[in-house]
Amino acid sequence: MTSSGLAGKCQLRACFCRPRAKLLASHSPEHPRAPRTTGVFNACGPEKRLAWGSLVAACQKAGSSASKPVWIPAEFVAQQKDLEFPIWAAYQGETKGFHTWRNDRAVKAGLRFRPAEQTAKDTLAWFKTQEKVEKGRNKLAGPSVEQEAKLIAAWREASKAKS
Repeated sequence: MTSSGLAGKCQLRACFCRPRAKLLASHSPEHPRAPRTTGVFNACGPEKRLAWGSLVAACQKAGSSASKPVWIPAEFVAQQKDLEFPIWAAYQGETKGFHTWRNDRAVKAGLRFRPAEQTAKDTLAWFKTQEKVEKGRNKLAGPSVEQEAKLIAAWREASKAKS
């Protein structure tokens, strides 16, 4: 998303609203001691590359369940029909490099990111406030519980066939 910000003099491309809001607030007229930074910045984070495993671990830590991830190769997931994961894009083909960007200019100008663990914890707290609309639970983006179970079963079956 592109949004005018930093006292109206700079554009931000932000992937997550909460970190963007913190950046905007820290550089707004309401914070007169904040530096006057202008320009166009890519505010997508994190500051350094974050492996999916680290993000999953942060989500597990934020939650209360003892879940265990099932790692399925991107090639297998990409072959499945009618299955979409909103923030995942395979690092292959048309989506190779989709989740890569440079934010060093924004970091040099003072942009700071919240830890993944804090974002996961806050997102879970927000999620729990949402209306329950699907089978007594919140509607999630991405595959349903049934679709996810079917994918895992298909992967396990395919793995057995290879061995």
